[in-house]
Amino acid sequence: MTTGESKGDPAILNPEQLLLMAASSCQMLWFLHLAAKARIDVVAYDDDASALMPEDEEPARVTDITLRPSITVDGDASEERVRKLVDTAHEHCYIANTLNCSMTVEPSVQRR
Repeated sequence: MTTGESKGDPAILNPEQLLLMAASSCQMLWFLHLAAKARIDVVAYDDDASALMPEDEEPARVTDITLRPSITVDGDASEERVRKLVDTAHEHCYIANTLNCSMTVEPSVQRR
């Protein structure tokens, strides 16, 4: 994550990191909810999320968030079905619906 301020305690989360974590968590929780309802066995979910906050643009703000969930499923659910649930989760995510920055979700799906 690129931030406008590099001062401060690196052991303490900053507001930009918390915003990114909120977006990632909301996406994950909606996906897991929808997958459970669809009876898809999700055995692992990890997100390599990133955000961009350009230092040379005013006002300072997060301009882009990219979520990269890596999803591992067990059973016979197709990759297409899992990706559709990722899209539906994104549509329902209230954090994503609140933000006015660009937001993309780039899932990868693996089978165990």
